[in-house]
Amino acid sequence: MQSLLYKNNKIENFDSIALVSENSKIKTSKRPSKHKFRKLFKKIHRYLGFTLSILILNFAISGIILEHRNFFSKVDIPRKILPIGYQFRNWNNAAIKGNIQLQQNANLIYGAIGIWKEENDNFQDFNQGFPKGTDNYNIQSLYKSNQGNLYVGTLFNFYFYNQNSKVWQKIQLPTKEQRVVKILENNGKIYLLTRSNFITMNDNIDQPNFKIEKLKAPLGYKKQNSLFQPLWQIHNGSLFGIAGRFFMDLMALVFIFLVITGIIKWYFPKTYKKIATINKSKLISRKKLVLQSLHWHNKVSLWTIAFLITSTLTGMFLRPPLLILIADSKVAQINGTNLSQNNAWYDRLRNFVFFNNKIIFATDEEMYSVNEDFSTNPTKFNGHPPISVMGVNVLENKDNNGILVGSFTGLFLWYPETNQVFNYVTKVPYIPLETSGPPVGDFKVSGFGKFANNKEYYFDYDLGAVPLNSDKFYYKMPNQIINESKISIWNLALEFHTARIFQAIIGDFYILIIPLGGLLIFFTLISGLIVWFLFYYGKKLIK
Repeated sequence: MQSLLYKNNKIENFDSIALVSENSKIKTSKRPSKHKFRKLFKKIHRYLGFTLSILILNFAISGIILEHRNFFSKVDIPRKILPIGYQFRNWNNAAIKGNIQLQQNANLIYGAIGIWKEENDNFQDFNQGFPKGTDNYNIQSLYKSNQGNLYVGTLFNFYFYNQNSKVWQKIQLPTKEQRVVKILENNGKIYLLTRSNFITMNDNIDQPNFKIEKLKAPLGYKKQNSLFQPLWQIHNGSLFGIAGRFFMDLMALVFIFLVITGIIKWYFPKTYKKIATINKSKLISRKKLVLQSLHWHNKVSLWTIAFLITSTLTGMFLRPPLLILIADSKVAQINGTNLSQNNAWYDRLRNFVFFNNKIIFATDEEMYSVNEDFSTNPTKFNGHPPISVMGVNVLENKDNNGILVGSFTGLFLWYPETNQVFNYVTKVPYIPLETSGPPVGDFKVSGFGKFANNKEYYFDYDLGAVPLNSDKFYYKMPNQIINESKISIWNLALEFHTARIFQAIIGDFYILIIPLGGLLIFFTLISGLIVWFLFYYGKKLIK
């Protein structure tokens, strides 16, 4: 505990605070003379903690929101109040992921804006039936079957379009996971891809006859994960299921509590002198508040410091540049945790396409092929276009046995039979290069569309619509979409939690906020522990 010396209406010593007696006399405790180290670490803890308080609150509050996407899915923020990089212009920010041609002059376009029907340059909202909230109509895949039925996969659910009532109706899948990332049709069956399974169904909404296809493990499979996975799941608590998630919510609340009590200890003693000359009863109550804040600040931090340090250190490695150090590392699955799965493809599937009586599918790292009936073990391709860990956004058949592959690493035309790869934007052969840095390429491809007269466009996350075989994208983004555009509070929290929101202020230097901020928070925690240790055990050590 720290003591306060109050004499002649002056504060002479703020280094420790003692309880105030009923007659308002303040006891003093003489400080040991050899506490230079404690004073040093106390200053480090105080000034670093105060300076980092806003950053810590940012990480804690945004982290809690990120843990509960479904709960916050109905809460949106208007894009027009955000920096210009978050506002829609020219169909950027993944506004369009793809399109379906209904007829010569009519299209359904879909993506982060939901679904809109375009006919003769007029746009009609096509989102009736989806729950309120941008996240609930963030479209992952839209498909029109040979019988004319429309199916759509969103972040949370699978839907079909009721032609009679003109609304989207939810269909319950036979798996715990309801998110559908790709929909295709083959031999009269509808194929659905979730992040962990292939599901087939009949093109009959009354009798869908769902079947979860058994996708075997690849040859030579080892029960391993990328090092990123356990670090990420430790950071958000999902390694231990829902209980782990709520525990990490609690740790976020602890960070908030420590910031508040730390500020009380920092600020309130500075008001004593003014209060003492006006109202001594207020002086006593404020001292008690500071004492209680300091008491619980110390106790709570000591109980939780190991978990706070773990959260801080793991978070530092989930974003570049430190992410690069662990990107290629593999670790064994941890038994008894969420990472220990019998399904070799758990949370790894991202996209697929049919190709020469096989299915070619993309994971978060590689490309594989498997028989259409899933009777064989998937085979990994030794050569394929580079793909981003953030997902393969485009995987479509092209003429002459080619496949179009698009992600944040670029847009490529790939011939699987010959392993030839061309950059589809620059029209030159792709030459793999050993590079280091953020996992993005020259073109951050978030979507692709083929419209009337075979006009092709790719959609760059930053630039928006980019023509590939024409002069310009002939659909100007209507004001109705721009003015009504919103961003989910979950996505906004992600921008704050990853520090990308600060790019509008400091440019590309924002990438250093996570590693440097994490390191300084770590030092703040350690310095506080050292201060506590030297206070309670320092006397024995210096004798």
